[in-house]
Amino acid sequence: FSARALREIGATHARARESLIAELAAGLKRFKGLNDLTFNDGTPLADPQTASWLAQEVLAAAAASGGDKAATNNGATDGEAEARALAAGGKVPEAIALLHARSLSAPGGRARLMARLSLAQLCAGSGQLPLARAIYEELDREIISHGIDSWEPQLAARCLEGLLTATRPPPKAPEVIAAAWSARYARLSLLDPSASLRIGPAS
Repeated sequence: FSARALREIGATHARARESLIAELAAGLKRFKGLNDLTFNDGTPLADPQTASWLAQEVLAAAAASGGDKAATNNGATDGEAEARALAAGGKVPEAIALLHARSLSAPGGRARLMARLSLAQLCAGSGQLPLARAIYEELDREIISHGIDSWEPQLAARCLEGLLTATRPPPKAPEVIAAAWSARYARLSLLDPSASLRIGPAS
């Protein structure tokens, strides 16, 4: 009903409708078979009209989007590839501006989070550690508030690995700082043991 209402409002709400469909597609991708659930008596949860809409608009759009993404630079989007090229050419501010703009225009919450993760990684890789730390910290707060550790642990681990790498405390850091870092490290160990091994515990 929301998608239909946004479509009927017109072009001014086209982006909102795209975001709604993208979020729904991401949910169906994460929880495979959700659209095929039935009640105890075998009646499908989704009526025929809804099932048809999911297949023709939501799932088809998700498949097309996934195919486009896989076709660019070994999984990197066009924007990410362009930003990396800019950074490699010494144009770090331009690269950061490009990925920041991409994060603002991303369709849906997950897409925005992924775009900001790419931005944080680029900042860290180009030596802009204070900016990288700030972005990683905000990403981690968002991940915790939305419970992403539970429903998409790989994504949570990628963000947390970047945060831990960017915020590793020096050997004589205050105890409160070292303890906070170690608590995050323990959390990463549960999400992705191999990532925690790559980082290693605080010295």
